Amino acid sequence: MKKVITGETFKVKASTWNTFIDAANHYKNTQMSLGSGALRGNAKTGIVLVQNDSGELLEQFSPVILDDLIIQPDDDEKEQEFKSRVPVFSGKKVSADNKDMPFAILQTPLELEKIGKALLLGVTPAKINIGNESHEYAKLDASELVSTSSGVGRILWKESGTGEKWALLQLGGGGSGGNNYSGFFRLTADEDNENSIKIIDGSDTLGGGDCGIFVSGIDKITVPEKTLSITAESYIVFEAVYADDEWTAEIKAETSFPEFTAEKFTALLGVVKWNSEEKVMGEIVQIWNNGIIYNNRYS
Repeated sequence: MKKVITGETFKVKASTWNTFIDAANHYKNTQMSLGSGALRGNAKTGIVLVQNDSGELLEQFSPVILDDLIIQPDDDEKEQEFKSRVPVFSGKKVSADNKDMPFAILQTPLELEKIGKALLLGVTPAKINIGNESHEYAKLDASELVSTSSGVGRILWKESGTGEKWALLQLGGGGSGGNNYSGFFRLTADEDNENSIKIIDGSDTLGGGDCGIFVSGIDKITVPEKTLSITAESYIVFEAVYADDEWTAEIKAETSFPEFTAEKFTALLGVVKWNSEEKVMGEIVQIWNNGIIYNNRYS
């Protein structure tokens, strides 16, 4: 194919013109693809974009804290970009001060002030410090992902042994220990005390340090939150006794299945598994009790 000289009669064949059109359209589509790589439609994959504002290189498959949003809808132009593109977050390194903030797992190494992809929802490789081989979940501590009996990520597979191990982590797959449980008397691992669980208000409505409500007839009492030490596989039991014209309620851990008698009211809240070899607490199995515990026998 030869170039045309200025002033020369120029006649284009239909096939040649169509080739030009196809090439132009291909280039246009390529540019649109590159420019719209962050279109919000891609967010449905569970991917967000992160700008490395940590002050250092962030490694591939490491956790990154999602801090402030880079593009905010504070004027008309930014509002359109905010609505049409995948969110871009300022990414920070995990620390004791921010470990409870939302996080994602980087999918590529990320140099300082560069932008890269991070997985917020889905399955990804990750390194997890395994403290107990029976743990099925992961959470952030002050610097890294650690295994736990309850957490925001479900461990689908991991290398054998303890210590830092490669794993396949399902973000958005948490649920053990009451993470998906919305109601009173929620069982959850006590982050401050190893081999301990807390019974708390999973609905965040009571306040005042209470974990639930017990109703019997016209009597209604609120039950204080409780921390229990676990030394073996345990049944977490709510027990109420009526004496001297009032109810006394207690939550306790029992190593054998509780007895149900006429002298007291008993309800099973959950079961805590135990790893007898490593002598550590395992999975927490929450039993749904519909929130308030009703004693229909005395109602």
